[in-house]
This record gives sequence, structure tokens and C-alpha cells, in this order.
Amino acid sequence: RMCMLTGARLGEVRQSRFEQFNLEHMSWSKPPTMTKQRRAHRVPISDETAAIVRQRLLLVPKGSPWLFPGDTPGQPVQE
Repeated sequence: RMCMLTGARLGEVRQSRFEQFNLEHMSWSKPPTMTKQRRAHRVPISDETAAIVRQRLLLVPKGSPWLFPGDTPGQPVQE
């Protein structure tokens, strides 16, 4: 769903961290290490995307930086 709403690649969504989202300014700042072009990219997000981020904040275990944490502690979800 996040891929559809933001136009991001699956790998970018899997590796996304809460700190990259600014819900006040409704944006997602993707670091160069995450993008295919290896350049920082700031993406505007919709209300629906912001709602998903807020929901994930409530569901994800405390202390996890990942929007979608994986089964391996300290790692994002894998393909």
C-alpha cells in the first residue's frame, strides 16, 4: 500500500524508518543509501500515508526504528 501511495520501490518502503517521516510537513525524506539514484529524495505524503505511519507507531515494538520491523531483531522486514 505504501508503494502505491508514495510511488516508492518496495525496498525503499521495507527500509523506511520513523525518523525519515515528518508528519507536520507531510513529507518522507529518503536518504541517498536508500534510493536507486543514490541521492537524497524528499517525497510529499498524503493524509492516508501519514495515517499509516501513525498507525505503525502504535503497532511497532517500542525502540524499533523501522516502520516495518522484521523477525530478526534490529532489522527491517525482508522480502
